Amino acid sequence: SGINAEYGGSSGHGMCFNNGDLDICMIIGPRAGDGGEIVEKLGQILRQAKMSKVKPLPRARVPIVKFVDSVTRIACDICVNNPLALENTRLVADYAKIDERFKTLAFVVKYWAKRRDINNPYQGTLSSYAYINLVINFLQQRNPPVLPNLQTMAIERGVSKREIEGFDVTYYFDESLIGKQWYQRRVLFFFFFFFFF
Repeated sequence: SGINAEYGGSSGHGMCFNNGDLDICMIIGPRAGDGGEIVEKLGQILRQAKMSKVKPLPRARVPIVKFVDSVTRIACDICVNNPLALENTRLVADYAKIDERFKTLAFVVKYWAKRRDINNPYQGTLSSYAYINLVINFLQQRNPPVLPNLQTMAIERGVSKREIEGFDVTYYFDESLIGKQWYQRRVLFFFFFFFFF
């Protein structure tokens, strides 16, 4: 019956550009109708509120409505009932807390992909989230690792398994991990190896 709205994606984990879009995820109880119906209704409300470029996508895997705020000119995406996306956002945000170099390298890679127009899954390329996952994996594979594997740490510490929509979303995070220097190298060093090795 209740509605919960949170920032998702780069808006939620803080790795968005100044001119990036705003991602919002709404979790709405089943009595409000299915996601497609909700997105259609949101589209009507947004048009009445004089938002521009309103485009509901009710048949998408995750129903979404895209629009541009007519005052700020900020592009916005509102998805409905996608708790997995919110959990992914929290995981990336926790990785970003551990080591600032991850965030810096992720920004560089996202910018690189955006400049080459290879960051749009609707056009057959990778999403920003996929690039962020590549950076996480790259930093975990250094010897020694720059970032720990929070999912493996959950298994080692006996964290109770959590699932969302059939996906295992279990990971371990503790404030003591923040700022711990897992590996002493400058960002430029990682940038070089990310792109050339």
